Amino acid sequence: ELPGGIEQARSHCEQYVEVTGDKVYNDWRLPTAAEIQIIIDHQDDSGAMAEVLSGTQYYCAYNGVDSRGEIIYTKVVPGKNSNSSHVRCVRDAY
Repeated sequence: ELPGGIEQARSHCEQYVEVTGDKVYNDWRLPTAAEIQIIIDHQDDSGAMAEVLSGTQYYCAYNGVDSRGEIIYTKVVPGKNSNSSHVRCVRDAY
């Protein structure tokens, strides 16, 4: 859980950097709810990728607002409930 909520989540993604060989990736952002759903669909319903979103709530760029006034995507998982919100940064690959 981030004490700074959605603003800290946005800041985290804006400052996040990955370096692979001679490539620097520094253009990360919070995903939209639709992008989170795409990741969930591909990790849960196909063998295309490993599970990368194992939590139940994620900060996102656009979606409903929860009771704390945060922008949250909630993944419905039978038998699993959490009050912790997670951050998953994404970047555009074009």
